Amino acid sequence: VIPEVDRIVRGALSGNDDLINLSIPFIGEAPYINSHFSFIFGNEETVPASLKKIIVQEGITSINSLVFANLSFVTEIVLPNSVSSIGTGAFKNCIKLTKINLPVGLQDLANNVFEGCVALENIYLPDALENIGEAVFKGCTLLRTITFPDNLQTIGKYAFQATALTEVYVPTAVQSIGQYAFYQCGLVRIYLPFIGGSTDSNQFLGYIFGAGSANLNISYIPTTLKYVTILPGCTSISSGAFLGCTNLFTLTIPESVQTIDGTPFYDCPNLIILCKGATQPEGWVENWNYGRPVYFGVEEDVRWTEDLYYLIYDDEIVIVSAKKDITDFAIPTEIDGVAITSIGSLAFEQCTLLESINISGNIQEIGSEAFKNCTALTEVVIGDNVVRIGKGAFFGCEQIQTMTLPFVGETATTNQFIGYIFGYNNEIERNNKVSAALKTVTITEGCISIGDYAFSHCTNIEYVYLPISIESIGAYAFYMCSELQEMILPEIVKSIGDFAFNSCLSLSVLELPDGLLSIGASVFYNSPLTSVFIPETVTYIGAFAFQHIDGLTIYLETESQPETWDGDWNEYNTLVWGATRP
Repeated sequence: VIPEVDRIVRGALSGNDDLINLSIPFIGEAPYINSHFSFIFGNEETVPASLKKIIVQEGITSINSLVFANLSFVTEIVLPNSVSSIGTGAFKNCIKLTKINLPVGLQDLANNVFEGCVALENIYLPDALENIGEAVFKGCTLLRTITFPDNLQTIGKYAFQATALTEVYVPTAVQSIGQYAFYQCGLVRIYLPFIGGSTDSNQFLGYIFGAGSANLNISYIPTTLKYVTILPGCTSISSGAFLGCTNLFTLTIPESVQTIDGTPFYDCPNLIILCKGATQPEGWVENWNYGRPVYFGVEEDVRWTEDLYYLIYDDEIVIVSAKKDITDFAIPTEIDGVAITSIGSLAFEQCTLLESINISGNIQEIGSEAFKNCTALTEVVIGDNVVRIGKGAFFGCEQIQTMTLPFVGETATTNQFIGYIFGYNNEIERNNKVSAALKTVTITEGCISIGDYAFSHCTNIEYVYLPISIESIGAYAFYMCSELQEMILPEIVKSIGDFAFNSCLSLSVLELPDGLLSIGASVFYNSPLTSVFIPETVTYIGAFAFQHIDGLTIYLETESQPETWDGDWNEYNTLVWGATRP
């Protein structure tokens, strides 16, 4: 311990090669002279390697620039609370420094203060701190945790470059973050008061990682970064803010954001957007999310299991994503006692190893593009509790061979064509995206109708199994299903719409049920039927219903043609009136 003195001569402690701890009243030669700590040992080379701890006594008010720089053996430095300022590079390259306290009244950390302190793992920043200068912790490769005080105003360029930080919470009082502030950091999660350098400049995420423009986000944002939370108080998100954030998994947007411009989320293929607000503000442009899934009214972060990521809404679970390496998978009915009721948009996107999926239990809704580009998927089973399947739920699933569905299309009453769940282009080509590998479709009990165009132009489907609950077959339902081999119409079917089985070139046998009332126009036009029995309950047959069929014999239960049948219902087929069902 060196007591209070006015001055220490150069080399006063030279030769103390076993010195471990040292308490000093000031740094260097005198409190009013700017000199390096090593002055009292002679020079930097003569500071003993044994010295581990330095205590600066109360009373000193400033730590000058570079005064402890390059002390390669010291592990701990104790500073008094009387210190109000620390100069540039004060502890730079103290490569063994693991412990240091910052005075409670310290307001500023000058540039490069701890640069190169490669052994420093954590440090407490005092509540009074307002400014962190440039490169303050640059190269502190073991710095794993940092807690910013609530009053912090600025973070300088390169401030945390190449540190080991994995999670950072930047408080809402911060007004600016310098370029490269978190360059070369392997961050996984970050909380920000705004996106970019400030609320009015460089408003793109990559800026704080080093990017000079939004187009360079992809080159600078760490691939480890998965979770970004914007803190309350932020009011806008600019176009390009998250451009090219290809690895980002979730973004949480506060209710305070009232403006979103342009396309801030272009090329964010894995992003899920969580909004604290219950509804979308009017100031968010159309298609602001660029097709990425959005959840409003979110109160907590995404949770996860071994295979799934999920959110809890009103004591119900929505699956928002899945691990990409799952193969055969049956979705559980619940997680920790909470029922799984829906699968979110794009939840299983790009699960390219997934071969089969069973969706049953409590699930009621499947989001749009939920299984997009699951290229290995061959079998799909959807349970009866599902009431809605989003557009393109199976877009790009080109290997699906069998499907079990509670209805055809979006719901039991809307968009009742199978192309809807494969992502159709337009009304004319509504089924053109259906998997060419799809051979067998089974509709489960409870469905009461097959809608218009349900399977039209599905030229590879061979078998469609209908439940006994079906009451009607819509117009063009199986039009041009040229490979359809077999069809058993349920006993309660009352009507078959126009063109329903037109050009089903492989459907040689079809039994019309007793109780059938109506057969639409051109229903069996250009079919390979050889015989058909029409029950006497049929009160209407449309024009050309049995036209362009070679060698067909029609057996009719009625004795004569009802007046309500179209005059052109039959072409030149053989008719047997008053027949009984074979």
